[in-house]
Amino acid sequence: MPTLTIKRMSIAMLLTLLLSVLIISGCAAVQYWPDDKLSRDDAGMSGRHKTLIVFLPGIEDTAWDFRKFGFQQALKARGIQADTVAVNAHAGYYVSQEIVERLHQDVILPARAKGYRDIWLVGVSLGGLGSLLYTRAHQDEIKGVVLIAPFLGRKSAIARLTGPEPTPKMSLFNVLPPGFEPELWAWLDEHANNPASPPIYLAYGSMDKLIYAHRALQPLLPPERALAIPGDHTWPTWIKLWNGLLDRGLFSRSS
Repeated sequence: MPTLTIKRMSIAMLLTLLLSVLIISGCAAVQYWPDDKLSRDDAGMSGRHKTLIVFLPGIEDTAWDFRKFGFQQALKARGIQADTVAVNAHAGYYVSQEIVERLHQDVILPARAKGYRDIWLVGVSLGGLGSLLYTRAHQDEIKGVVLIAPFLGRKSAIARLTGPEPTPKMSLFNVLPPGFEPELWAWLDEHANNPASPPIYLAYGSMDKLIYAHRALQPLLPPERALAIPGDHTWPTWIKLWNGLLDRGLFSRSS
């Protein structure tokens, strides 16, 4: 993969992101405007443990969907010693370029102040992208990242970035429309299998509409960090994937 560097995500890039996720979701009922502070479901932040799992929802979802579909309950059923918080990070935080800063100020720093030592990010769909954007900016704050059916960019852009390098050599910016994918995938190529970086786990359904991105990311990861099962881009598949990862021993050493 070519090495690419971009200083920051532009408004044009984020508008492209919003358009992409809206097309993918087929949804018009999306929140566009962020609040001054991320709302969250923090019923699982007891402060009894040193590990905190932060859940990030998809574009049509809310923080409370994780509890509805049994993500926190799955941890308790296995006796995993970790606290949880789910943040209501909707599309507005991505369009306004606030997702990383709001996670940092409203979730991660307060969690550190409460004594949490190991912080994991678990993102479904668009929340997977948010998990990676935050980890890229604040790698030292994160113990690990779990991506469940993540949105990682448009199919055409990912195909160009992860396919054979153009010949003769040329900048991909000459052929790519504006988007966030080049920076993200250059970072993934460098960090996904780097022992010094937080581990990235990937789980997806074999009939997921975003499978083009999942299949592109999987070769960058150690085999034991990827899980695929029959299923589509829905919560019933995502909770099966979550249970599958937990049964493999994810968080088994948390305390």
